[in-house]
Amino acid sequence: MPLTSIADLQTRGTDTTGLILRARKISANYDEFITLGRKKQERLPGIHASEVSKCKRKSVYSLLAYHQEEKLSKNWRQRFTMGHAIHNMIQTDFEEMAKASGGLMTFEREVVIAPKLQPIADKWFINSSADGIFTEYDEPGGQPILRYGLEIKSEAPDGYEKLREPREDHLEQAHIYMRCLDLPMIWFFYMNKGNQNNTDSMGSFFVLWNQDIWDKLEAKFQVLHDYAGRAELPPREESMGCQFCGFAYTCNPPSLTRTSLPQPGRVWTGR
Repeated sequence: MPLTSIADLQTRGTDTTGLILRARKISANYDEFITLGRKKQERLPGIHASEVSKCKRKSVYSLLAYHQEEKLSKNWRQRFTMGHAIHNMIQTDFEEMAKASGGLMTFEREVVIAPKLQPIADKWFINSSADGIFTEYDEPGGQPILRYGLEIKSEAPDGYEKLREPREDHLEQAHIYMRCLDLPMIWFFYMNKGNQNNTDSMGSFFVLWNQDIWDKLEAKFQVLHDYAGRAELPPREESMGCQFCGFAYTCNPPSLTRTSLPQPGRVWTGR
């Protein structure tokens, strides 16, 4: 079949209806591909910093290494994709800024936390990664004198305008990074997805270590490990998060109907 051209649309007697319809289906194909075509690597078992402030059942599933069946809607998948893109952009900016410092600063992205790397991660079986660490030096190529973390979050415009300090669950998440990586302070870089404004490090979004937060986290870790040790699940704590939880098909929360998530088993096959 020859390649369709403008002339074919203008030539009487040439039937391009089927080809036009085929092209018009590109948006539907895109929606289906986003929903079914991208596969996320399954997380390692253990406690994950981004999960500890949410439903305890999710963390226990992770500790017990349950399989995750990620079948996100197009909307949720693209929200997460946008978040990952923002993270990558900001991390790249700070890598370039560190290079431009002439040796006064370095920046490391996605710093791994794992039982084999840090004793405290081994104690509580934590597998996670911090968005970044800044290290500042007394002179170019000299001795390191300061290390602090970076936690990147993206917010819709209405949510961003209401922010006055880091959210409580984000504080808990960051304190896991701080304790495991021995970071005395961390900058919460919230970005407004509407106008690309971001929070200032001179105010309340630059946070110092808080021992009370860590003490509460360790108590929570103990509860999670106690459940896992008994192979017992804690009560569900249903929320909007159930819509994108990788354990939703195992947990089967009553608030989710079987039609509220893409059905498992379907995969993108192309058109």
